Amino acid sequence: METAGLRLLRKVQQFWKPATYALQLFGSEATRHVLELNKEEAERFFGGEKIFIDETFEPGYVIVKYLGVILGCGLFIQGALLSQIPRDIVKDKRFS
Repeated sequence: METAGLRLLRKVQQFWKPATYALQLFGSEATRHVLELNKEEAERFFGGEKIFIDETFEPGYVIVKYLGVILGCGLFIQGALLSQIPRDIVKDKRFS
């Protein structure tokens, strides 16, 4: 089997998850399912902690930002945001 092009999304259970390069290329243009975190939330997001958010998002993947910069994607389900950033990528979770 041969394929061509970039995979932008993949189905994970019942939700569509954006690929990292899709976020890098097109994430700044998104107008829905974008969540801006404050400093404390961003540190907790990188630490892998569950963050309870008072937002009205539909369950699924959201684009996560801090100071307007895309950090990656998170899974928003049952009022909580779960980081989808692989642990081996996150080395220093402090924000200056």
